[in-house]
This record gives sequence, C-alpha cells and structure tokens, in this order.
Amino acid sequence: MVTVIAKSYLTEENRVQLLEMAKELVEITVKQSGCIRYDAYLDENDPNVMIMVEEWESKEALNNHTTSEYYHKIVTKSAKYITQMPEVHVCNKVL
Repeated sequence: MVTVIAKSYLTEENRVQLLEMAKELVEITVKQSGCIRYDAYLDENDPNVMIMVEEWESKEALNNHTTSEYYHKIVTKSAKYITQMPEVHVCNKVL
C-alpha cells in the first residue's frame, strides 16, 4: 500500500475555486482502479491549507493516477490558485 499526503497553500479569495477543483478530482479519482482512499481536508488551524490524503493499492496505481489526463488538467488549472508549490509525501506502509 502507498499513502500520499499532499499539502497545498491557498489564498482566502481563491479557496472556493480550489475546493471545487479538489471536489472534481476526488469524485473522479475514487472511481479509479487501485484507489483505496482519496480525501481532501482543510487544516483546522489554517483554512488556507488543504491536505489531500490518498491511499493506493500499489505504486503502479498511483503512477496511473498521476499520469492521467484528468489529473494533469486539474493540477495545471489549480496551479494559479495556490501560493507555493505543494508539499507532497509519498509513503510506504511499514506497520
């Protein structure tokens, strides 16, 4: 199993647009083969921080996701709504 934790920094004025794109990404991704979990959260202490938590059956399933047309379309479109590059952590379950 592969887990991804991605942290994006938004601006208050663009939060709604980015959340709409995240919703679309989640709705499409959860139907993708190999996706176990794909959730979006806003940080309780800073609502301009969005955290995506993903679980994939394998690295191959994750790669299929990140190379998909819909993923690139949404990520490219959302880039103008974030204030800095996202922090992305790809983790392998050990326990």
